[in-house]
Amino acid sequence: MESIHEGATGFSAISEDGEILQCTPMFRCGKPWTSGDVIVYTDGSLDDEGNTRVFASKFNPDELVGDAEYAALSLEPLEEQDWEAVELILDLMQSLTLTGMEKDEMSGVIAGIMSRGPEFVRKTIRSLSDDTDDRGTVG
Repeated sequence: MESIHEGATGFSAISEDGEILQCTPMFRCGKPWTSGDVIVYTDGSLDDEGNTRVFASKFNPDELVGDAEYAALSLEPLEEQDWEAVELILDLMQSLTLTGMEKDEMSGVIAGIMSRGPEFVRKTIRSLSDDTDDRGTVG
């Protein structure tokens, strides 16, 4: 998993309905976790349950066109197995957040955990969940 570089504060995307969305990148990931390069991002909106909406798209970094000020990149829908990997990473991020870990610490920790493979990630999430009480604090 790669964090989006320090200067990346956001980008515009066009929804399927033609609406322009202001988005904030969360992270990138790729092989072996997904079938190609994937960017995970949010537009900051909330769903009906009050959760932040998260989107993910496949992209080809070699197709990036533009300059330092403006760039364009074609975003493609994810395949089901790619969504499963993204959801696993998001679950790990949520579990680490509940421990009180700061976001600037999280990238390196997540990369280390992910390097051990999907089953280790699942075990880590279960372990973190077991150590967290109902109030969302480490017990």
